[in-house]
Amino acid sequence: MAKKQLEAFIKAGALDCLGVNRGMLFASVEAEIQRAKTFVKSEKKGQWSFFEDYDSEDSIENISQPTFYEGKGWTKEEYQAGENEVLEYYFSGHPLDIIKNKYNLCVTSGTKKTNDIIITGIIRNTQVKPIKTGQNKGKKMLKGIIEDKTLRMPFTVFSDVYDQYQQLFADNQILVLIGYMSEKLGDKEIMVREAYLVNSFIKEKINSIIIRITSPQANLQKIAKTLDSHPGTKEVYFYIQYDNYELLGYSDYKITLNDHLIDDLCEEIGYQNIK
Repeated sequence: MAKKQLEAFIKAGALDCLGVNRGMLFASVEAEIQRAKTFVKSEKKGQWSFFEDYDSEDSIENISQPTFYEGKGWTKEEYQAGENEVLEYYFSGHPLDIIKNKYNLCVTSGTKKTNDIIITGIIRNTQVKPIKTGQNKGKKMLKGIIEDKTLRMPFTVFSDVYDQYQQLFADNQILVLIGYMSEKLGDKEIMVREAYLVNSFIKEKINSIIIRITSPQANLQKIAKTLDSHPGTKEVYFYIQYDNYELLGYSDYKITLNDHLIDDLCEEIGYQNIK
């Protein structure tokens, strides 16, 4: 088996049955391939250590038992990145699950420019390219892929935007991109105007939230207490929707959107009911 094939199996999780962290397996590939080649070569020639008993069960076991690299293993995020690289699918949970409570806030918000779109996802396959002609000659632009749970979309960051946000664009980073859709010859691509980390986007770009109430059993007093405990400047609307009853109404609450508030509301009414 070729080295790249074995590495792909490891990234896909096919060797998880060995009970060894994939990072340790991956780091051991080169040494184990060389050890296997030496073993096969020696077996063909009938060469063994002068002091080794060919028929010894211990020696056979030592030869066939691999010695794995004992360094730092891969993290959950690295597991997921490897699965996506090989399979374009995730078995170890989706990377966006870590922002599950905030995700709806980052995909339902509007911008002042009506033709702008907002997409929250994982940055992949970034390529920085020098500009060789025109007034921006010598500057840099960036191309990449942003991926959420339903689609993969190419994007372009031109030089002026790249200069402002270049430190954010790293592979496997979760970002919120604001831009407009360009379509050439049937291929769609996002032209990025702005880029944010999730917490920065919530702090800087969201001015209000909608809390959806879908059951008459919802603990409104607890919700009110939670909102009161995080005073601030952002507005709160209530959307009441159950049975055949619907009502969207403005409230007097002014809040600060932070992790504690979002987590408490999600625990009470579910992340899908906060937008």
